[in-house]
Amino acid sequence: MRIGVDIASGERNPRLLVKGSVDGALLHPHAEIVMIGDQKQLQKILDEVCEKHKLIMPDNISIMHADNIITMHDEPLSAIKMKPHSSIVVGLEAHKRGELDAFFSPGNTGAIVVGASLILRRLKGIKKPALATFVSKGIQGTPSMILDIGASSETTVEDLIKFGLMGQIYYERMVNVPAPKVGLLNVGEEEYKGSKLARATHQAMKHCDFLNFIGNIEGKDIFKGKADVIVCDGFVGNIVLKTMEGTASSFSQMLKYAFKSSLFSLFGALLAKPAFQKVKDALDPEYFGGAPLLGVQGVVMIGHGSSGGLAFKNAIDACVRTIENKVVEELNSKIEENLINIE
Repeated sequence: MRIGVDIASGERNPRLLVKGSVDGALLHPHAEIVMIGDQKQLQKILDEVCEKHKLIMPDNISIMHADNIITMHDEPLSAIKMKPHSSIVVGLEAHKRGELDAFFSPGNTGAIVVGASLILRRLKGIKKPALATFVSKGIQGTPSMILDIGASSETTVEDLIKFGLMGQIYYERMVNVPAPKVGLLNVGEEEYKGSKLARATHQAMKHCDFLNFIGNIEGKDIFKGKADVIVCDGFVGNIVLKTMEGTASSFSQMLKYAFKSSLFSLFGALLAKPAFQKVKDALDPEYFGGAPLLGVQGVVMIGHGSSGGLAFKNAIDACVRTIENKVVEELNSKIEENLINIE
């Protein structure tokens, strides 16, 4: 299998991203890791990284040339049309031709979603794709997953039901949990609460035999493991995700300030460091690699713009496992099987 990784769109030092790609290649020697970006620049960096870390150049890593970049400020649809030689378009087109089996990019999310929908096309019956992410490891160590986190901000009841089905299938295949619990993110547990869309979706999900629907989930329940798969529209999901990221970052800064306030506090911090590291890991998006874009004909992972080497390594791992677990094939089969019940 061939995994394409977009180095050019990353905001971090490309040496970190190349190192993460090399680590991914070493982790999965049976997969070819194809770095996408400027050929000469990437080859130079690859040589430097291997020399610095005293690594033998992996024979399962290669470079695919792309001489343009879609920036974070580009309008998605225009950029896809006007920048055919950008790393995002080159990667997606290669995936469509079968030259890649998966594609990961930390670039412009909107451009990747639009590009994947236009180039790879959506799965039969899917009108809007959903971007999913594991948001925590939960109290028991099992991750929670939320979708959509930004691919589709305006949705219908039908869209949200399909998000639930896609999330349930992905979670079951990737986490190996049969019939994962599906919850609907809402302002209260009671089924009569929430917006018109939320109330209608709750009523519809209750009658979906193919969903293990447990009812509404409040924001405070996201980290408690009450639901394995948490469904919402992309507008709400993106705000939730950014709020969690900001809270985690601010809390970390406050802890550092508090621990430096006295020698006694500093000593306590040293003793508690292993515990704090576990909490940090549970909230760190780098440990989950990339967010899968569900609902398109292919394996597409989207990373945070600030993704570093660890995120690249873990995204490669997620791509490999998605392919090996035949997630896209399962999505195609289950969606078509239940299409009449959804619509």
